[in-house]
Amino acid sequence: MQGLWVRLFTPEAEVIAWGEPLLRIMGILQIPPALALALAGSLRGAGETRSVLLAAIVGGWVVRIPLAVGLGVWAGYGVLLVWLTMVLDWGVRALLMVWRLTHLDWPHIRL
Repeated sequence: MQGLWVRLFTPEAEVIAWGEPLLRIMGILQIPPALALALAGSLRGAGETRSVLLAAIVGGWVVRIPLAVGLGVWAGYGVLLVWLTMVLDWGVRALLMVWRLTHLDWPHIRL
């Protein structure tokens, strides 16, 4: 049953071998961006647009790009690590936004 979804698109064994773990990563990757996007909307609604931007900068430019290029490309760990950095990037963004939401001065926010 392994690789069933990939087999729908190709019969090639090598593509199936690469496709299955990448699809698993994409399955895991659905949760952190959904959480981060919902939190970003909450922060924007509270007028906190700067913290959303900072979370995106930290997640993308401090976490994802250096790790993906440094470890995935230069150190030779490959495409699986590059894809896993996406999970880490969105997880960091979500955590930063959760932290910001919990530290807002809600009584003084004018909506």
